[in-house]
Amino acid sequence: MKIFSRKEEKNEEKEEKNYIKVMRKVLITLLRRNKLLSAAVFALALLLCLTSPALAAAEIMPLDEVQPGDSGYGRTVVRGMEIEEFDFEVIDILYNFEPGRDFILAKLGGELIEETGGVASGMSGSPLYLDERIIGAVSYGWLDSDSRYILATPIEPMLELLEDPTAELEPVEELPELSLPLSVSGLSGRRLEYLEENLKNYFSGDFKVVPGGDDPGTAVESYPELEPGSSVAALLARGDITIASIGTLTYIDDGRTVSFGHPFTNRGNVNFFFGQSRISQVIPGDLPFKLGTPLAVPQGIISQDRGAGISGELDVFPHVVPLEINVYDEDRDENTTLNIQIIRDEELLLDLPPILVLQAIDTGLDRIGPGVASTSLSIMGNNIPGTIMSRDNMYYSQQDIAARSLDDLLAALEIINFNTFVDPGLFDISFDIEVREEDQVALIDELEIQNEGEIYPGDELDLKISLRPYRQESFEFEMMLELPEDMDPGPSTLSARSGQTYGQLWQTHYYDDYDPEDELTVSAAGYQGLDEMIEDFLESPKNNEMVLEVFTGFPAAPSIEEVEEVEEEEETEEGPPENGEEERTPSEEEVPEEDLPPEEEKIREIISTDYVLEGDLYLDFMIEDPDREEDEERLPEEPEEDDEDDENDENDENGEDGRDDGDDGDVNNENNNQPGNNGSRNNEIENSENGNDSYGNRNNDSDDDNSYNSYSYVDNSNSGMRSSDGSNNESSDESYSNTRAQDGGSRGD
Repeated sequence: MKIFSRKEEKNEEKEEKNYIKVMRKVLITLLRRNKLLSAAVFALALLLCLTSPALAAAEIMPLDEVQPGDSGYGRTVVRGMEIEEFDFEVIDILYNFEPGRDFILAKLGGELIEETGGVASGMSGSPLYLDERIIGAVSYGWLDSDSRYILATPIEPMLELLEDPTAELEPVEELPELSLPLSVSGLSGRRLEYLEENLKNYFSGDFKVVPGGDDPGTAVESYPELEPGSSVAALLARGDITIASIGTLTYIDDGRTVSFGHPFTNRGNVNFFFGQSRISQVIPGDLPFKLGTPLAVPQGIISQDRGAGISGELDVFPHVVPLEINVYDEDRDENTTLNIQIIRDEELLLDLPPILVLQAIDTGLDRIGPGVASTSLSIMGNNIPGTIMSRDNMYYSQQDIAARSLDDLLAALEIINFNTFVDPGLFDISFDIEVREEDQVALIDELEIQNEGEIYPGDELDLKISLRPYRQESFEFEMMLELPEDMDPGPSTLSARSGQTYGQLWQTHYYDDYDPEDELTVSAAGYQGLDEMIEDFLESPKNNEMVLEVFTGFPAAPSIEEVEEVEEEEETEEGPPENGEEERTPSEEEVPEEDLPPEEEKIREIISTDYVLEGDLYLDFMIEDPDREEDEERLPEEPEEDDEDDENDENDENGEDGRDDGDDGDVNNENNNQPGNNGSRNNEIENSENGNDSYGNRNNDSDDDNSYNSYSYVDNSNSGMRSSDGSNNESSDESYSNTRAQDGGSRGD
């Protein structure tokens, strides 16, 4: 059994290292001041640089030379940035512990391990040495039992990461790696909870989110040189908010590094910041962990994240996306600005920005509660049309205005990062928000068509619209909505909807057309590029906009008799195919893309207001057919006497007196809305007969009203629902609601 004692040599080694560091600084100063030096001085400077621990790679001991009972030492940081040593003993070699993977079972000991209470999260990657040769790194442990026992990853597969990036992709599944403390500075409260929940699927193993401090601004010149045992960090974000994982450097050679001894995210090719960290203390407990802070200035990149550890290179840096957040609290006249760099990873760029923006708003307002907000979002990318996409919007919430204001940001990030067409090449995101505690919200209260007489294609709808601000008197305004000349006659519906309830932000495009002379053919197509998705998003109505839209009725289907006549004609005129093949109908034949009918133009008008709008209104009306009136004018007039004679003759034959109580053609019918009457409808809402009993509740005694109203003040913040009498009910939405329907029916939005 080989025994290697280090206690007697520690002081001598520390003095030697300090002496070498001092001499190196002196020689570097001389080199800067005097470009011409003697060959002896230059040789001495070169010798000292080469003997620096940060530049000289440790010698390797292969696994087949490691024997049970061997004792050695390991290196790690438990306080500050000073590397300390601990003892260990090899218990056994576990060959093929996982398919194709060997491990070293060891027991840690010594004063340092007694002080920390065993192995701690953050010690992953701590190098282990026998006879001054590195054998591997601390990587796995049993934290719910005797935490002095660990599994060490042999050094050979770790070094393969520097030569073969595809090596050791799969992590150990039977034993949990020492859960990495995810040190987070600048986040607190609910934002930390959201972060931990959103990142569960991003990491390969357990991680522990712990609040961390921020680097007070340590000068780069004072950073200690990296060497095996140094405390290091893998950073996902840095700046005013930092998200990093603390571990230990195992090996360094010519600027190339290997750390952790197990995967961080196990995502293979990655793009993380790499830098040093300062340890405040090892926090004892059932799951002890290092509480640390990454230093402000990163020193390189992590490019590989696989089963044997993480590897990278110094002085090479990852691609990042800067995020700037500006929050203005109008009530307190205070500005808050945060700047964060996020690594360019599509999944992280979907999860992290909303959490960071939420933190900025909560910090800037110093409260969680109601208000109205104006937001401005800007996202820049190399493959975004025009390089930049921008959108402004308004939001209102009675419970949580900060969370409510994230909708556009979430939608835009999902569209850009998850599109299937092109890499957006993001390089900048900015989000500005102004918030005040005010109920700047209004209900779409009434909608009326004021046209006198019948309405034809090409006419203008004379509209009167009423908005009711929260707990204020309603106000009215009028406008004209032009109907197309070529629109189909028949029953139609006019809708007035708030922007936030107007459909989906990114609906697929449907192209349909109908020709009464041909069979009904319908075709559909989705987005054809990222530019279409972004255009659809940017053109979607805003929350302070009202959308007026006319929906036309569908053409009448042919009668059963007509369909049967057509089928009989086809059977008699066309025989069976001569070649015996089944002939396809026109609807089954493929239609060339260029022959697809164009998208039907919508009859829509968007009106901008000073309020966040709530509610939807719908109103049915009739578009008359101008061709029918022309045909009626061309019909010859028959003498009335002939009609009377024919009618009298018919009545005489049937023994009737000429009266018919069920005459549907009676032009003197006093109520044009009675069943069986095919005349035009009265399009005006008789609001004067319907009084309001309270806010949002209306008495309606008319069964013949053709309008219906469904609207509400809605807050999507998972709060309770408050009725108009002020009582509280449990519900997923908070709303002041009013529904109005006719004949006992209801109609959804």
